[in-house]
Amino acid sequence: MCIRCEKQRKPKKGKPSQDELWELYETAYAEFQNQFVTGRKTYHRYVTDFISFNLLIDSSDISSWKKHTMNINSMFDLLANRKDLVLKYFSQDGLTRHEFQKLHREFNTTETVAEESNEYGAADYVPTSLSCFNDIQLSLIADMVNEAHLFVGDVSMEDMELFFSCSLDRPLQVSNNGLAALFLDCLRSENLISHNWQKLIADYQLLCSYKTMKVLKRTDISSSLSEYRNRHPQTQKAFANFAKKLKSMKEKEE
Repeated sequence: MCIRCEKQRKPKKGKPSQDELWELYETAYAEFQNQFVTGRKTYHRYVTDFISFNLLIDSSDISSWKKHTMNINSMFDLLANRKDLVLKYFSQDGLTRHEFQKLHREFNTTETVAEESNEYGAADYVPTSLSCFNDIQLSLIADMVNEAHLFVGDVSMEDMELFFSCSLDRPLQVSNNGLAALFLDCLRSENLISHNWQKLIADYQLLCSYKTMKVLKRTDISSSLSEYRNRHPQTQKAFANFAKKLKSMKEKEE
């Protein structure tokens, strides 16, 4: 449990701030990253716990309760019924005030039709691949990972295609768990691969450690990512720039 959300267990004292909705979005984003992305909670548990922790305020002022009730109902509607928007914006590497305003505007002005509903009435899409790239993009990715020595030995465009489609016959050997995890997380930050990429890699046994030759579990990936990211900001910057370039190519193609 992060410190920010641990504080949410107790009713807030006094009137809600003028920026309460923005503060709720910030907290919801932090908990999404800390609990759902890391696999600590299912999406259902993430939503119900967030709403429960933020449901009450310590105030006898009726106008304050009306405002808070409106804000918390808005958050529940977003999290429970617009999972598509939650995944689109909360999967990014940071939620700025500008992104919050875009998300809130899109939430208020668009609708989605769920083909199949979960317990909240929102489509619960379970991906079976990490992503889909064209040949040019796959070639660029292969060049990048080879240059960065992510894997033991060079990989081809075909290897990358099989990797992202979760169709490898045997796992790729990573030279450094954290380095590979950081590259993939930068792709995830630009919504280029599934937000649930760690689980998919573990479930389909796509990567193994060079040192131990054991298939990487989700916990291996998560812990390696956190440690490596904090110690190698320049590498993260290079990977982030590559991901932005790749995203721009995909957007032009679309």
